[in-house]
Amino acid sequence: YYLASLLLPSESVLLSDGTTATARRLFLNAIELNPSIANFYSGLGSTLSPTEKIALPSGETVTQRRCFQKAVELDHTHAI
Repeated sequence: YYLASLLLPSESVLLSDGTTATARRLFLNAIELNPSIANFYSGLGSTLSPTEKIALPSGETVTQRRCFQKAVELDHTHAI
């Protein structure tokens, strides 16, 4: 999560296993590991354009707006 939050949406990082990952991929990995953390959804939402859709690890397809809504559902302080 922390590494993903440091990357710009267009950036990628080389991981210790030799693969590269974007912030989007890192947020998706974080959601897969723990889908109850609001910051993961708001972070993922910040990598999407308003009209873009993406599949979560659960198979649910979401938009930027839905990511932000999910973050608020999990932690009401994200509504501020």
